[in-house]
Amino acid sequence: MKENLYKRLVRELRMNVENIWDMFHTKPTGDFPPVYITIPVEMIDEITDRAVLRTLESASQLMDKYSEIPSLSRSSAAKKLGKTAKTLREWEEKGALVPVYIEGSPYYRLSDIERLNEKKGRMT
Repeated sequence: MKENLYKRLVRELRMNVENIWDMFHTKPTGDFPPVYITIPVEMIDEITDRAVLRTLESASQLMDKYSEIPSLSRSSAAKKLGKTAKTLREWEEKGALVPVYIEGSPYYRLSDIERLNEKKGRMT
């Protein structure tokens, strides 16, 4: 999932830069002659920088929105809890632990695992 966010960021950045490039390389349509505008390199740099900043701000907002991306595999979560993967599957069946399946593999939110660890600590 993190890789998908990265790919989305790169795709959005590429689109922003391509849009800037297209703005400077428009083709004439119909009977109108081409119009040439001289633009200093500094201005192109500034426009590109702004596009990059907008993309990074967008990515930052996206990361904030999905700040808790499920990142623990079943075996990592089991180790953290001191349990077996089989126990985690049993908890899933009972609804005590809800995995998120990414490309067919179960992943858990760290906060869910920490919550279960706290419950376990109170029970002992």
